[in-house]
Amino acid sequence: MKFGSIYKLETSLGANVGSAQGPIGLEPLRGPNGLDLSRLKKDIQPWQERHFAEYMMHAPLGSLNSVGGVAIEISAVNYVSSRSWLAISCFVLGFFLFVGHLWHTGRARVAATGFEKGIDCD
Repeated sequence: MKFGSIYKLETSLGANVGSAQGPIGLEPLRGPNGLDLSRLKKDIQPWQERHFAEYMMHAPLGSLNSVGGVAIEISAVNYVSSRSWLAISCFVLGFFLFVGHLWHTGRARVAATGFEKGIDCD
């Protein structure tokens, strides 16, 4: 027996399928034709807001942010995590240290061979 026929049978017997509690907890959000998106948008619990706010503070870039199991946005636009700031700052610092080492190597080689010419102020 298919799900649709069970649904029709239960509703014809007077059962309110939309108010039934099931294992996933989304049944209060169900309407007569399945998951009701307007209920889903309006029925956000305080613990979901706290969970979302905490997750937004620690989400890696490109991850899906969700409220109540529904993905609402991707954490890649207008948000940079502290881990990303640390990684990019270490990369920039390392890059400038590397360029500084190359510059110092070039200056030391020129000074060692005697080709260094200073600015003549006379």
